[in-house]
Amino acid sequence: MNTGEQLWWIPAGDTPNRILGHPALQGVEIGNTGSGKQAAQLVTPTPLFYTGDGSDGMPYLYAVNKSSGVRLGQIQLPASGRYGMMTYMHQGRQHVLVQTRGGLVALDLPLPASR
Repeated sequence: MNTGEQLWWIPAGDTPNRILGHPALQGVEIGNTGSGKQAAQLVTPTPLFYTGDGSDGMPYLYAVNKSSGVRLGQIQLPASGRYGMMTYMHQGRQHVLVQTRGGLVALDLPLPASR
């Protein structure tokens, strides 16, 4: 932030199937355009988390490597993410709370492979 240097950028979510499957775009290579929706974001000591829609139109929580922007994983949410998130550690496990249109969703993250 001090230098203004941008390391990477990614769109929020995935290109919708209605775009990927559009007859006028058949045979055209389409990169990830994102869903076009705003994303709640949370920076942690480990990954960056953000909400967005997948190509199937379903809401997801995505985890991204902060250094490279590479997607580490995703998990489907029961409703679209809203506003913000929080994280906390309990007994050595990281937990994430996501505020959705349907209420709060609590997620227990898997342990890193190195453990």
